[in-house]
Amino acid sequence: MVEAYWLGGPLLDRVPARLLAAHLGERFAHRAGPHWSDLEALANLGGRAHHNFHVFAVYPWVGMLRAGYSEEPLRVLDSCRVRWGSVTAVTGGATVTVRSRPLSWDGYALALAAAIEEQVRSGLDAGEPEPAGGLRVGDRVALHWSWVCDVLDRRRLARLQHDTMTQLRLV
Repeated sequence: MVEAYWLGGPLLDRVPARLLAAHLGERFAHRAGPHWSDLEALANLGGRAHHNFHVFAVYPWVGMLRAGYSEEPLRVLDSCRVRWGSVTAVTGGATVTVRSRPLSWDGYALALAAAIEEQVRSGLDAGEPEPAGGLRVGDRVALHWSWVCDVLDRRRLARLQHDTMTQLRLV
């Protein structure tokens, strides 16, 4: 279930919308105040028990974007969501260069922008004799903040892409 929370997949289909809404209500209704019904509606309209749903819908950052604050909320949303990228360089140590698509905000909706390159920490290098935990140019990886969390095979990459785009459209 942990992998499904981070990367998506069919296990999330087993969490009924009403159960997700009830869980969110128990955890966040008192914090969301009068906006709780918005969160409940999103859960019932296709929200998933996925990290990116929490980032996009539960946390206050999208609301801050809508209120006119953009730079810091967009940075936090983009960093905290689980995103995918492709390793383009292994520079030694625990640092790699990854090409990924950051979030953009047009004043109305979040979307994925054109790909950029960024330096990130491997996160996979604990005790590994190879630089960057053995990552290689071309590896597809999952990222969270400035860390590589995992190497993605085709199936897991497709799950993450699908669930991320579904939650972006919903929010």
